[in-house]
Amino acid sequence: TMQEFVNQAAVPFAGYNSTEEYYRQTNPINNIVGITTPKLVINSLDDPCCCVDNIYEQSPWHNNRTYAEMAQASQRAMIAVT
Repeated sequence: TMQEFVNQAAVPFAGYNSTEEYYRQTNPINNIVGITTPKLVINSLDDPCCCVDNIYEQSPWHNNRTYAEMAQASQRAMIAVT
């Protein structure tokens, strides 16, 4: 599965000790507040890596706000789902 690939290949290759650390450190949402150049994020409904439902999940690292809420709060970010 894609998750097995991440766990067994991507995490150690990138130098992280755990999948949780990998996701916490590499999640682009961590930088959404500091974006200074307008960004448009496009996600397809059939994307195997980034499921559309993910944007509505609450992030435990961002005061339980959803990713959609964080993008909406940014003055320079927009999410489009195709």
